[in-house]
Amino acid sequence: MSKALLLVVCCLTGVALASSETNVSDGAPQASEIDATEINRILALSDDVEYGEYLAGECASCHAVEQVAGSSVPVIHGAEAAHLVQSLLEYRIGVRDNTTMQLIANGLGEEEIAVLAHYLSNTGR
Repeated sequence: MSKALLLVVCCLTGVALASSETNVSDGAPQASEIDATEINRILALSDDVEYGEYLAGECASCHAVEQVAGSSVPVIHGAEAAHLVQSLLEYRIGVRDNTTMQLIANGLGEEEIAVLAHYLSNTGR
């Protein structure tokens, strides 16, 4: 699997996933293929908070700072940075199934994933 295919960032903080987000099986890449070394390598690329804040503006169109009653969209503000990176990478490689998030994840570079993860992990606390 190419490293370019493993590069992404956004979501999930222990809030239940929407029913449209499921793990993919039958030969699809699995989350275990994304190891801590890859996540840490991405996080080390940049922690530019201003750039992260700028990029997070797009996330805010769906993700609220606090859980909205009746919404299945998870809160990403305050999530662990490593969890955000892993989640985006999983959307990118198809482990998580959500068309919107897969498109977003596929459009992000490694540095963008890093700055989003750093920014979002330090907001909403």
